[in-house]
Amino acid sequence: MHRMPLLKHSLLMLFVLLVSCGFHLRGQVTIPENLKKLMLTSQISDPIIQQLRITLQKYGITVVEAGQKAPSQLTIESLDHRTAFTTTSANTNTKQYNITYNLVFSLFSEGKLILSHAVVSSSRVLTVNANRILGSDDEEITLKQEIQQELVQKLLTRVTATLKRA
Repeated sequence: MHRMPLLKHSLLMLFVLLVSCGFHLRGQVTIPENLKKLMLTSQISDPIIQQLRITLQKYGITVVEAGQKAPSQLTIESLDHRTAFTTTSANTNTKQYNITYNLVFSLFSEGKLILSHAVVSSSRVLTVNANRILGSDDEEITLKQEIQQELVQKLLTRVTATLKRA
């Protein structure tokens, strides 16, 4: 009978310790004030830019267009994605590819350059079985979406950390 209050007390203490040490669930980012409104510029036409806009808005960041005032500006300079063959099995039915995305960006705060030509990268290995081509195509699409989501999350984490220090 005394175990339940002790268990509740222990869980409460664990929660307090995790919160006090700065623990956050994966993907959770604390947005600094100078990032609450952001001008996002890019000459790239890739779905990842739209995904970035949506993610920023989900975190409560107001994204404004070029020419509007905002304390911070994020400029996406380039996006490079490559698929490189890495290995093949002995019977040549299975091949592995490394899919890599590199995003280059610059960050300005209050008109000052904070990060110049910074890079965030993400990659995954895709295994393609010659006997399952259709399944491999679906897997590649899913894998690329995961890479893009991770890239956006890494970018947001890097930007928020940099602005907190600035």
